[in-house]
Amino acid sequence: MFGNIRGHAFVDVGAAWDSSKEFSSNSWPERYGSNDTAKFSPWVVTSGLGVKINLGYFLLRVESAWDKNPSGYSKPQWYLSLGPDW
Repeated sequence: MFGNIRGHAFVDVGAAWDSSKEFSSNSWPERYGSNDTAKFSPWVVTSGLGVKINLGYFLLRVESAWDKNPSGYSKPQWYLSLGPDW
C-alpha cells in the first residue's frame, strides 16, 4: 500500500552568539540566569533518525532527535510533519 519509503539520518550543528568572547570562555553567560551544571558551550549539536513516506501529493515525515549536552544526550524529541515533497 505504501511505496517509496525512505529513511535518513542527520546531524545539525550550530551556534548563536552576541560576541566572540562567548567562544573563548566556558563560563555560563550571566545574562541567561543561573546554570546548575556550570558547564557551557555555545555550540548546539542535535542528531537523529527519520523516515519519509510519500502519500501522493504530501510527504509524511516522522523524525526523532537527541540534543548533545555536556552530560550526555537528551531524551528523544519526536517530530511529525505533513507537507509537500521537497
